[in-house]
Amino acid sequence: NNTTLGWFLNDSADRQARAADAPREAATALEMLGGDGTDIHWRMLELGLKAGSNLALFPLQDVLGLDGSGRMNVPGTVEGNWAWRFAASDLTQAHATKLRALTSAHGREQRVVLPA
Repeated sequence: NNTTLGWFLNDSADRQARAADAPREAATALEMLGGDGTDIHWRMLELGLKAGSNLALFPLQDVLGLDGSGRMNVPGTVEGNWAWRFAASDLTQAHATKLRALTSAHGREQRVVLPA
């Protein structure tokens, strides 16, 4: 899959195929989630946290707010897949603070206690 922001901006390799549907999909997302699209990735993560599931998992690319350049792979493509990497410096305190606030607000904060 593309990243959330990449999907919203329709910036993927299949943009031509999605050209007719992409504006309607983006408008529907904004109608449901609010905002102007600049934080669509956080709003989608929050939607996942609000779900009734026991577990919520998110691609790191969405936490980082990356566009289609952070896409992991393109299905049906042999070359150029699985090359995306991140550096520890990509994860900032702002990312951690935002993610902690969202998980806490939705009762998904989990404290890990390591044995002494």
